[in-house]
Amino acid sequence: MTDASWDNGGFGPPVRRGVPAWAKVLLGCGVAAVLLLATCVGGGLYGLSRLSRSMKHQEWAQLRVLTEELQTDAGTRSLYARNPGLAADYPTEASFLAAAESWRPRLEPIPEAMPSLFTGRIAYNVRIRAGEGHRQVELRYRYDSGAWILARWEDGKLVGLSVH
Repeated sequence: MTDASWDNGGFGPPVRRGVPAWAKVLLGCGVAAVLLLATCVGGGLYGLSRLSRSMKHQEWAQLRVLTEELQTDAGTRSLYARNPGLAADYPTEASFLAAAESWRPRLEPIPEAMPSLFTGRIAYNVRIRAGEGHRQVELRYRYDSGAWILARWEDGKLVGLSVH
């Protein structure tokens, strides 16, 4: 016959070993939260990088055309005529032509693609200010020779240009 006693022979309740279930759930939620946060931050930075890069490409292409036009007197005259904002720094076409003539030995072809920040050589600086329907862009590019070209646009029109 079986013993119908509830007596467990003097032993206490079994001792649980390892991490409690609530700690495992908390750890899993913490890992998921960290992954979600990292994904959101990474995705946001990637999106801002793409947006910023697309904004810069417009001026990069304009800078390439601008340096090509500065190689000839006809191109320089055309550039000055299309951008009346240059008159603040160069009051006459003759003064702009003289400046362009002095820059030509330092001007080199600009690469078709904007250099990546991961190439190890930072050769350009872009500053974009936009607000209330007004957009200003300043782009500097450093040639391998060490010379710098600086171009400033306001609302798509060139208003400043210099080579140092």
